[in-house]
Amino acid sequence: MQLNKLLVLFFLLFLASYAIADNYDNVFSWRIPYITPADISLDANHHPDKGDTNPLTIVFEKDGNPITQADVTGVITKPDGTIANFSFANQGDGNYTYNFTFDLNGVNILDVNAVDENGEKQTLSDYFYVGEHDINVTTTSAASFETGATVTVQFYVSGSSIKYATGIITIYYPSGSVFKSNKSLIESGTAGYYYYTFTAPSTLGTYAYDATINSGKNTASHSGTFNITTSGAVCGNGSCEAGENCSSCPADCGSCPSTPNDSSSVGSVGGVGSVGGAVGVFDSDLSLIEWSIDNPTIGVPTPLKVKISNTGTKEYNLLVSVRITIGNKIEFFTNEVVSGLEAKEIRKIVLGEQWTPSTAGTLLIEIKLLSVNKKITFSKVIEQVDIIGEMRYDISVDCLSNVAKQGSDVDALITLLNLGDYYKDVSLSWWVEDSASNQIGLAEFQIALYSEESRNLIRSVYIPTDLAEGTYYFYTEVDYKGDKRQAKCSFSVKKEAEYYSYRLNALERQLLTIDSLIQNKKSQGFITGEIEQKINTLKIRVLGTREKIELKEFEFLDTEIVEIEKEADNLLKQLEALEKQKVFIEFPLTAYVLALMAFIILFIFILMLFIINFGFTRIINELLGLKEEVKDKKKKRIKGKRERNKIKMIDKLLGLEEKMGEEQ
Repeated sequence: MQLNKLLVLFFLLFLASYAIADNYDNVFSWRIPYITPADISLDANHHPDKGDTNPLTIVFEKDGNPITQADVTGVITKPDGTIANFSFANQGDGNYTYNFTFDLNGVNILDVNAVDENGEKQTLSDYFYVGEHDINVTTTSAASFETGATVTVQFYVSGSSIKYATGIITIYYPSGSVFKSNKSLIESGTAGYYYYTFTAPSTLGTYAYDATINSGKNTASHSGTFNITTSGAVCGNGSCEAGENCSSCPADCGSCPSTPNDSSSVGSVGGVGSVGGAVGVFDSDLSLIEWSIDNPTIGVPTPLKVKISNTGTKEYNLLVSVRITIGNKIEFFTNEVVSGLEAKEIRKIVLGEQWTPSTAGTLLIEIKLLSVNKKITFSKVIEQVDIIGEMRYDISVDCLSNVAKQGSDVDALITLLNLGDYYKDVSLSWWVEDSASNQIGLAEFQIALYSEESRNLIRSVYIPTDLAEGTYYFYTEVDYKGDKRQAKCSFSVKKEAEYYSYRLNALERQLLTIDSLIQNKKSQGFITGEIEQKINTLKIRVLGTREKIELKEFEFLDTEIVEIEKEADNLLKQLEALEKQKVFIEFPLTAYVLALMAFIILFIFILMLFIINFGFTRIINELLGLKEEVKDKKKKRIKGKRERNKIKMIDKLLGLEEKMGEEQ
């Protein structure tokens, strides 16, 4: 009985598969999937300036081999919450590139989605810290460590958890001498956290440290202290023990003295061959009364000299701190301990660490006299230092479109490169000229680049509505005190009808190319029906746009043409996606062949179910029982037939006997 039910089910499934196959005329293909995942990484400048066109490169590979066929898209979320979507260009070697122009200062978030030729997806998220943005450094370290313990001085750089920052730390013994000098901070696995690790020395007391962290052109500093103690030091027991002080345990050691106001004074420039000056002083026994730098020259180690005075009645140990910056970049930083400055003593000091200038221009020097724990500032000066160097800029420009229409902007990409060693504001200007050198739309602004730095800028000039048709030139110029460099590119200005016709002609050429590619794919057996429908729709839209041009209905034409161009680009991507579908076995199948295959597959499937449910032995028994039943039925039929024959013979004899009786 159950066998009959299964046979009925099998028959119904066969009819269903045939019905499905009758409406299906396609290509079967089997694909080999990836076994191991692909790797994705980003190569880019994570600290661009506002207005920079930053090359973003996605590296896509598997098992060390480049993935040359992939669809890679990106989304950048800007600081104001707006979103920019784009696609990376395939370079054919596992690299996918896109030049993105950052137009807002702050933290920009990049999300990348990559799909390889087998449909496997990989994603990546990263940050860009553009131009000027706020950063703040705080410490998350413990306040006290025992001798011999592992000390980790850790900092948190806030401002959307800053990554890719660089930092240095200098640590001082309780005496003020340097324990660790300009050690690099390590970026932890958690965004925003940077640290330096060392073994706590045997010298007990309060250690001071200075840390400076740079995120692009943004700099933040942090100073602090920690204590090295023995295991027996207990704060709060009424005894100021080794390793305790007024900062770590005021209950035992008393409150720390207050810090005087931190004001500053700027000195005057020294004589020929050096820079320096006399400085103002604080209301303090210690003062910085003179400083100088002899002959600051690019690439030459330069000594720094200071003269300090102790007008008090006791001896001092102090710290001389020097920081030199250019723009937002720290050019030089050092601290030096001055020990045993006696009462009424004036001492001239040549700092042990010399400064080797690497960049010319106007630099700022900041000199401080500090207590050894850096909590008290006795004197401070901020002064300008000018270093003569070579000012040499190169400039180029590319027009982003060959044609512009009257009453619109023409855009150009300006590339500026500092080939010299001078960091100084220069004037960058741009404008348009006709063939008679008549100038249109002059604009300019000030910009400074570091040595060997390049900058990409997109700038626009408005084309008046009454400007005559013809060839024009987009000029750009960099100027420093009359030393000028120029570059130009050409473009054509057309009236609206000619301008839109030009763009539609270019679009039609692109559609013809796509149509040719579609036919090529179709001849190779690829399914292109959907793409063909879309390109036919675009052709109709182009014809409709041409009609609007003839009727001079120019409103919204820019938007409409841009939409068609985007959809045409999407069709190209769909064709590329077809190429990525590597078919290893491919052949056409008719509806009837498909039905037969479905029948065979269903038969095998049902047979397996039957075997699983009933077991092989039960099947044999079922078949044997069926055979015996057939034999029994056959015997019964034969026996019944004999009985019927007997009855007929008896009836026949009785009938004959009755007939004979009647005759008598």
